[in-house]
Amino acid sequence: MKKLLILIISIISFSLVYFSFKDVNENQATNVYLLNNVVEQNLDMDEYFVDIQFNEPYKFQDICKAVAKYVYENKLTCIVTNTYKDSEGIYNMNDYYILSSDSQVLSHYLIEGETIDFSHLTDQKYYSTQVDENASGMIKILNNDYFNLSQDIFRFKQFNRINEINDRVLQSIYLSIYAKDNQFIAELEETLNEQFEDIKVNDISSANEHIYNMTDQQFIVKNQMHFFEITIIIFIILLTVSAMKNTKKYMIRRMMGTSVMKIAIKEYLALLLICQLCFSTVITLTFNYLCPESNMLTKQFYNQIFPFHFYCLGTLMIMFLIIYVFIYFTSHVKYLHTQNHYKHLYHIQVVMKVIIVVILMPTLIGSFKSIYPYVINYLTINSVKDDIQDLYYLDSIPEKSQEIFNHYIDKTDYMDFNDYYSNSPLFPQNTDNEEYLMKYPYIHVNAHYLKQYDIRDTNNNFIDFSQYNENVLLVPIEYKGKDLSNYYPSKKDKIVYIQNNGKFVNLRMEEPFVVRNPIIYLEKEYDMIETKMRGFCFKTDQFSKLSQELKDIEGTDVMIVSSTYKYNYYIYMFKQSIIELFINISVYLTLIMQSMLLYIGEKGKEISIGYTLGITKWKRYLELLIFNMGSYIAIVVGTMSLNVTLTDRIKFIILFVMIELIIEMIYVYRFEKTSIISCLKGEKIE
Repeated sequence: MKKLLILIISIISFSLVYFSFKDVNENQATNVYLLNNVVEQNLDMDEYFVDIQFNEPYKFQDICKAVAKYVYENKLTCIVTNTYKDSEGIYNMNDYYILSSDSQVLSHYLIEGETIDFSHLTDQKYYSTQVDENASGMIKILNNDYFNLSQDIFRFKQFNRINEINDRVLQSIYLSIYAKDNQFIAELEETLNEQFEDIKVNDISSANEHIYNMTDQQFIVKNQMHFFEITIIIFIILLTVSAMKNTKKYMIRRMMGTSVMKIAIKEYLALLLICQLCFSTVITLTFNYLCPESNMLTKQFYNQIFPFHFYCLGTLMIMFLIIYVFIYFTSHVKYLHTQNHYKHLYHIQVVMKVIIVVILMPTLIGSFKSIYPYVINYLTINSVKDDIQDLYYLDSIPEKSQEIFNHYIDKTDYMDFNDYYSNSPLFPQNTDNEEYLMKYPYIHVNAHYLKQYDIRDTNNNFIDFSQYNENVLLVPIEYKGKDLSNYYPSKKDKIVYIQNNGKFVNLRMEEPFVVRNPIIYLEKEYDMIETKMRGFCFKTDQFSKLSQELKDIEGTDVMIVSSTYKYNYYIYMFKQSIIELFINISVYLTLIMQSMLLYIGEKGKEISIGYTLGITKWKRYLELLIFNMGSYIAIVVGTMSLNVTLTDRIKFIILFVMIELIIEMIYVYRFEKTSIISCLKGEKIE
């Protein structure tokens, strides 16, 4: 019992710091991603998206300088954003060129290093989220590795560095200007036209763009209190059960003249102090592990979680008072000859399990649904780690998609698994449109991708895909005669029946799906609707050459992304999901283990006698099975009003019934192997 109490208090303390850290760090990172919106709130002004059109591309730098002069003289704030890939195609570079005479422009951020004057029009200093010897300072969040994971680098630069944008084909400037109203638009256009010809300044802002609000980090931390409250309820149950189990002992000690206070202190004060020490220790160790640096942000975060020490202390003091009152009123001599002092404790525990599981169900279902794709594909992803080295994907849909398709369709791998998964019954959100569901696995590929697979027709002949000049639907023979109406992208496509074709792996790490024996749509011709341009995978160790090749076809830069980023992100999300699932499910598992301990404590002698008399195991544990299965029926009924689908509820119940049965079988096996004789002797069972 004491071990379970300490385990629960450790889970509480770790989860409070871990989830709070994760949420606060993501919130701080979001504020960096949404710099424009944060500046809008810092300055208490409206952000206007301004589009400046001009006919002379070689005037880009001159027009930027003219805009800067106007903004400076009118004490406005201006930000120009430039996003691009680094020279290796790994990092997303996000440069913000800032011009502002307001000292509050970046007041929401912690920046370590030299103070930069963003009203200065001659210097070229900047801040970065990454360690950079050329930067004047570093933009900090609780853990800057967050940006390395997403492979983003943010740099806040003085406006004069805008000369880095040296694209001579540009004939427009998109920028954000912060002002009380948009009266400056006409004046800016007039000012620019005094120096240049045919300048158009347009306000392209929309009314729904000013919707972001910075989240109060204190609110994020307090939002974890629901987990604290649920686990405290379980903690109270365990202490109450412990007190009820020892009622006779307390009565005897009271008859011997020991006061209730002395009994409570001797039995529970040390345990509660150990729990408080454990809680504070785990909080401190977890904080120091997650926040090794000492700065303003980590101090603010610690100040936000520090009150949890007192929440725990206050809760334990209340528990001590409850135990005192409980012992006072229940340790009466009239209960001394009660035969079963455990009576109904197990039943009460079952009722509490129903209540707590109903409360936890949405959280647990959410955890399982988020972790599902990561768990089922984790081993496969690790197995293709070498295959995705130097692999790049299209990260946008090019305007000249058909030209790019025609150029690369026979030169590199092309695959799309998402068309199936987004329309399959594997995801509950798809069950509302059953007529459009794809019941059988389905993928888009090209002949180049299929080179690594042995695809044979029904006569066991290897299929030469070069014989086809049009799109072909390759259907495994087991699906012949099935309703495949949702699998015909075009009625004119040729259908070829093939043998079962084994396992197919998607090398796009953001969609790391594995399918077995799929229907294959072999693409030979471009189709505006069916062709998935993001399905192209380019294997090369010369990123700049690939980038230039795509640019020559498209006429401008094409966004491509490295598979390394996708792989690292996938593995990180898998680990995070496992941790979060473990934390959420550990509360439930603790409740089940306590329930079994209580049941064996209450029914141990009866089970032991039945064992010696040769009563079957089924009859010995029938009551346990009935109550546990009945509790899940109550859980189904209790969750009817929750925003959880019936399918999710059924899956949840089946999974947790299996988990509980496994735990029960372990406890039953352990009890019957090691404790039956002790139980018959009247010895205490732990």
